Amino acid sequence: MKRWLFVFLVLVVLLMPTAVFAAKTADVVITATPGYISISVDPGVWNPSVTESTTENTTTTYFTVTNACTIVTDQTIGVNTTDNWSGGAGWIHSDTCVPAVATVGLKANKGGTWGTSDITVPKIASAAMLSDNQTTGGSYQFGLSIWAPTSFLDGDAKVVTTRITAAAAN
Repeated sequence: MKRWLFVFLVLVVLLMPTAVFAAKTADVVITATPGYISISVDPGVWNPSVTESTTENTTTTYFTVTNACTIVTDQTIGVNTTDNWSGGAGWIHSDTCVPAVATVGLKANKGGTWGTSDITVPKIASAAMLSDNQTTGGSYQFGLSIWAPTSFLDGDAKVVTTRITAAAAN
């Protein structure tokens, strides 16, 4: 009888339902692809020859901005200075493009016609919208127009950098 009891206990243990073990953790694999901003402009220089009270401009397709961004961007334009163009007596930059004695202005136009949809180019601190919602991998063209001072204080060449800045579109 002890033998049958032993067999019975062995069978009970063997035939008992085994416990199912539940997972106490689960993993999520995250692969993040960063969006980046990358633009270039060609050509990178313009050398206009100006006389007093004149306006000189490129074609409105003179400069090409290539947008190698992976995100949609808004692109602004501004003169990268706080006040003056360098060289000799320098020129004051007019944020409103109103020339005066030793005061110069700039306008931009994105691939249109001069006099239509011109953009006044201010100092960089208050840069103007040049191209909004610029798609990834595209390009566009624009031109610049210099509004020369009404009179010069010297004949030295003047230099300023105009900056195109891209930022994630709103």
